[in-house]
Amino acid sequence: MTIRTGPALMAGELITFERWYHRVTVEARPNREHIVLSANQYYRVPPGDSVAALAPARPGEFHTRGA
Repeated sequence: MTIRTGPALMAGELITFERWYHRVTVEARPNREHIVLSANQYYRVPPGDSVAALAPARPGEFHTRGA
């Protein structure tokens, strides 16, 4: 599922969506795998599943993973 296409995201950028009232601030995270693994442990996600996370598919395009 594509949730956003367009120019590459930059750290500190505020992202809004047409049909979703939330706002998202882009943050650079060098340890993103650790964050997802920690979230899986916190939410007690079964082995083989994962919390949803954004991951670049191609520059400027993000898809959900684990959803």
